[in-house]
Amino acid sequence: MHDYKLYLEQIVDMIKKISKSNLDKMGPDSLLLDATLMRLQVIGESSKKIPVKIKKIYPNIPWRALEKMRNFISHNYLGINEKIIRKSIEKHVLPSELSLKKILSDKRSDNLWRIPKK
Repeated sequence: MHDYKLYLEQIVDMIKKISKSNLDKMGPDSLLLDATLMRLQVIGESSKKIPVKIKKIYPNIPWRALEKMRNFISHNYLGINEKIIRKSIEKHVLPSELSLKKILSDKRSDNLWRIPKK
């Protein structure tokens, strides 16, 4: 059994850290870009650990976009464009924070957190 709530908490934590960053100062050679990319990779990797059963109950979160961002960063690191990253953060990542927090506080989902991994 896995406690998938921990992955959701990790995603929310990474989003909070990204939202506190001044993304306008993110340049091609900045440490802020490197830190943001690492956080996006953690978000994508953690998103992959959320069972389909939970993703279907909460389809308003762009699960696939979060996962794809991780793959894009991991496999195209040298071709990263900070403007595209910033746009994706604004479109998919930051708007997901509130929905993810709602999942964490949703009492109806309590019995879904511990489900067998298949």
